[in-house]
Amino acid sequence: MQSCRMVHHESRQRIARKLLKTKRIMKMCCQGRPVGIAGAAFHKTNMRFAQDRLTALIVLLLGAAALAVAYGSQYGLGMAPCELCYWERWPYRIAILIGVLGLIVPQPLRRFLLWLGVLDFLAAIGLAGLHVGVEQKLWASPLPECSAANIFKGNLSTLMNNLPATPAKPCDAPNFLIPGLPVSFTTMDLIYATACFVVVMVCLMRRPA
Repeated sequence: MQSCRMVHHESRQRIARKLLKTKRIMKMCCQGRPVGIAGAAFHKTNMRFAQDRLTALIVLLLGAAALAVAYGSQYGLGMAPCELCYWERWPYRIAILIGVLGLIVPQPLRRFLLWLGVLDFLAAIGLAGLHVGVEQKLWASPLPECSAANIFKGNLSTLMNNLPATPAKPCDAPNFLIPGLPVSFTTMDLIYATACFVVVMVCLMRRPA
């Protein structure tokens, strides 16, 4: 009889220990703490998802900020862009598209898009570097619109009809966004594109906490 009581008591103790362990696990889950190997992997995956969504938002904002400054200087400050300036805006338009898609697509595709964003900002660096070299007279612009027009041999009416509605700005004539600061708008774009590249790379290479 006494042995039966002891077995019953031990059974109640085991049940109580299991209940206590279950309560501890539930408490840890509610606090967002990983439980075991599977819980740690799940927590790390969730952190990666959240981190990549934040990176996609950063890419979107970086592209939008660049275009806001470009259009603001053109229409607000009256700075005429050259043909290379127009080309330099395309990577930032693509960055906005990558950022928007990165916020809505599934995780594996989101990660792929973000690495495309790195290449996109690398292209922005290349275009800005090309334009800086043209401004510094290191090389000629590859775009024919940046060159001076050839002397037209013909009558005046034909020449006037062939002129563009808006005169093209020479690509080797720099604009200066901040008065008194001897840094051209194109050089500032080169610095900005490099900073964007570094920021996105750091976000993608950083391991989830």
